[in-house]
Amino acid sequence: MGLRRRGDIWFLRKVIDGRRYERSTGFSDLKAARRRAAEIEVELRSGTLGWTTACPTFADWWKTYERTHAPSKRPRTQARDRGTIAHALPHFGAKRLDAIRQSDCINYLHKRRQAVAANPGRKNPQRISEGTVQRERRFLQAVFQRAVEDELLERNPWRGIERAPDAVRARLLLPDAEAAIRAVLSPRFQRFLTFMLQTGLRLEECRSIDSARDFRDGCVHVVGKFGKPRAVPLTLVAQKAVDDQLAADGRLWRQNPQRLRDVLATAAKRAGTDHLSPHDLRHTFGHRWLVAGGDIYTLGKLLGHSSVTVTEQHYAHLLKEDLASKMMAVMATR
Repeated sequence: MGLRRRGDIWFLRKVIDGRRYERSTGFSDLKAARRRAAEIEVELRSGTLGWTTACPTFADWWKTYERTHAPSKRPRTQARDRGTIAHALPHFGAKRLDAIRQSDCINYLHKRRQAVAANPGRKNPQRISEGTVQRERRFLQAVFQRAVEDELLERNPWRGIERAPDAVRARLLLPDAEAAIRAVLSPRFQRFLTFMLQTGLRLEECRSIDSARDFRDGCVHVVGKFGKPRAVPLTLVAQKAVDDQLAADGRLWRQNPQRLRDVLATAAKRAGTDHLSPHDLRHTFGHRWLVAGGDIYTLGKLLGHSSVTVTEQHYAHLLKEDLASKMMAVMATR
């Protein structure tokens, strides 16, 4: 709330549709001024002061948001955001932003938890994961927060909603399944499988590698999420996969991302194993790192996570097992 002091009196200042308004609260005491300012806000919204607000509907605000803020995001992120909005529009689209309440948001989250994941590779469709629901919640909260910052809303209805814990759902490539899948892959994609398992890169990070520029100092240099660069050391196995791939094809794995996903999914189907995606290879890398005795902090750096909290979120079950085993080992010596 925009309270400013002039002399001994507090004034409420608001910018509405690009025009600045100012009204005295009549109080010099800040607590009393805040109560009066809240009343003025109600009067402002109801139009009794002659100030009208052209608060847009959610559908109209999304058009503004997409035009203004989406261009700074990566194409894949933009596509994912549009997918989230496609689910949200039937629920919120016709409502004015200031008419959307916290209960509407909570009901929407419950509705999304009942939705079935659209994944052609699955024989038995499952409900979307809680991680997906929470990702969509974070994005919608950010969309509404922009409206708050533009002074179209006084409060974000998504704020204060209790966050359910993300039950991270990650498939791992077990050794027997890996051997079966390798047996049906061509040499080119066998090398791709090896490289991903040895580096833990995201698919887009792998596809963006320039063979001449990005390999130096024994590392592969990539740019991850939010334009954050990092260097991932190359094991001898990973380096051999790169060398063999360049010798065979003269370039690395720059195929369309869906093509690379399809290759793994088809191979898993032919091998009779569970569905496999490039991101499953990344999770497998992290799992193998920790099982082999690697520490969680270094793993987060290798994976390019924004914080160690993100890493812990994905590998919490392994950390609990490791903690228990270390305690037993220490206590056995006492």
